[in-house]
Amino acid sequence: MALLSMLDMAIFTYIGFTFRVSPIYYSVVAASWSIVYIIVNKFLSGLGNSGRNKSLMGIAFFSITSSLILFSGNTLYTVTLAYMFHAVAVSSANLAMSTSIYELFDSSAWSKYSTLQRILQNLLRGSTLIVISSGIVSASLYNVLMLASLLGALSLLILPPITLGIERKLHMLGKEVSSLIGFASSRGILTAAIDSVGDISSRALGFWNSSRTVPSRGRIMVSVLLAVATGDFVFTAMPLLVKTSLPLSEYWMAQGITGITVAVGGLVISRMLSGNRKVAISIIALRGLWLSLAMPLMYKEETLILYLIGMYFLGLAMDASLFNLYSESSSGYGTHSYFISRELGTLFGSLLAGLVLASGIKEAIFIFPIIFTVSSAIQLL
Repeated sequence: MALLSMLDMAIFTYIGFTFRVSPIYYSVVAASWSIVYIIVNKFLSGLGNSGRNKSLMGIAFFSITSSLILFSGNTLYTVTLAYMFHAVAVSSANLAMSTSIYELFDSSAWSKYSTLQRILQNLLRGSTLIVISSGIVSASLYNVLMLASLLGALSLLILPPITLGIERKLHMLGKEVSSLIGFASSRGILTAAIDSVGDISSRALGFWNSSRTVPSRGRIMVSVLLAVATGDFVFTAMPLLVKTSLPLSEYWMAQGITGITVAVGGLVISRMLSGNRKVAISIIALRGLWLSLAMPLMYKEETLILYLIGMYFLGLAMDASLFNLYSESSSGYGTHSYFISRELGTLFGSLLAGLVLASGIKEAIFIFPIIFTVSSAIQLL
């Protein structure tokens, strides 16, 4: 998963730095990746909901191997096509991992392991980028794809199969029972029963009261779409904005240092990212302000890393908070809907970035992230 995450950024920026592409073509490439990701998520949703984690990981391995073969052609069109197969690999691997976490761990630990997965991905992604860009190991992007294919085969072999998929069912049942207890007790029907069982019922009622603060799945999905659109609007525009003042190796080095820094920071705040609505709103607001107001930092080599750290650190915190909020609301089912909402945000943000860059209206680059951020936060109020 860490290598797939690293390859997403690496292949995309490789296209922007290596080939002569217009802003429109570049944004269409980003949007096409999102479209493929959305279609594959919808198509494979049944495998995720039924717990077929091994089948999903098998598809990921086949897809990244196909990407490796296509990338070897090293033309604009073969590399672009390789990037599309990479989207299939990321989509199926994400579903495989989230399904495994939901069914192989107790529901009380879902947020911990989901957050830990994101932190480790950033750590390994950053380390890989530093190793490649610094020349410590003489490795090309093709070599990294080859390694990703080998690790895909290894992941397929060692991923534990889901033999008894009941954890999500138990979580959903627990929510329904707690809701019924709260509904009945509010009308005095179970007052005597609650008094007799005391502590147990109080905890159940407390759980129900706290669960009422979780927004609906639909509102969370809209919030995710808008928040992700904010980040991908900037992410798509950035390589074309800075490539005249920064070589690709230094850009990757900055991304690598950022990945490690963000992973360490994520460990420090991991306990805060359990799916709290107010925390999610605060992180969304901070991220939007940083992406917009701190944008001048990206143009200088000495301040680019600072901008990227803020961008990715708040992005990791935002994604973990929203994903855990969605998991609590959905009892772990319909994970593909969360991923689809996230990628619709990427699709929207990427296309808009290309149009804004092509128009030459510089003010819009600062304004749109603020508009998306405010709209995203409102959905969770």
